[in-house]
Amino acid sequence: MKKTIILSAILVFSAAGWISARKRQYKYTSANAAWMTISSNKKKGLKNHYIDISKNGNIISRIELKNKIITRKGSVSTQIAKDFFREAKNSESSVTENSRRTKLIFYKGEILKISLYLNGELRRIIAPLVNFGEGFSYAFNQIQKPSKKLAIDETVVAFISVEPLENELLDKFVKEAGKDYKFKLIETAALRKTMPLLRAIKQPHRLVPLTSKKELKAIRKLIREKKLYGLRTLFYIYTTRGKFKCFVFNAR
Repeated sequence: MKKTIILSAILVFSAAGWISARKRQYKYTSANAAWMTISSNKKKGLKNHYIDISKNGNIISRIELKNKIITRKGSVSTQIAKDFFREAKNSESSVTENSRRTKLIFYKGEILKISLYLNGELRRIIAPLVNFGEGFSYAFNQIQKPSKKLAIDETVVAFISVEPLENELLDKFVKEAGKDYKFKLIETAALRKTMPLLRAIKQPHRLVPLTSKKELKAIRKLIREKKLYGLRTLFYIYTTRGKFKCFVFNAR
């Protein structure tokens, strides 16, 4: 049975490209990158496809199927990536206008959630893919298709990602942990011992690669020593940047 999604007018941006014959090592970037997830309600096939793309064309792709997870890594041409970021920037007005029209309407199609730096500010937009306009949809298609054909990656052990703990997410946590639960502030010095987690906190919703078991163990050690609420794969943390819900995702 397909889930019904109630759409609200929130905003997001994206990135694009084709496979390049040149093989380039993926370099973790920040302001020159965009990360996004396309979700489908179909019973069969792809359910969630995460794509992280930089302006130089480097891509990390994590595909969540019904029975397995596939992580791929590679690159697309810098020109296609450049075109994609341009379309992402230009799609802002289309998303805003179309989201007003579809606000609170039951929607069953593909939903795109994308984060992008725009004029130095990290923006996040959530809307039906069709709301981004034809130009963006075409550009997005040019990176999604080839990203499914990139080489399967064996170097990423797992991913760490966070969501700001606020609004409905915070209300849900309070019900679960209890009103009397008190967060303990984790200082930045402690977070520097788990740099992937610190990078994730600085860039919410981004899947930050853990490339060794040592990095994974460091996060588990932090959870244990600081007595963070939660489990190994889902826990909560309070930092100088705010409160966050943290996830450890499998890479395969």
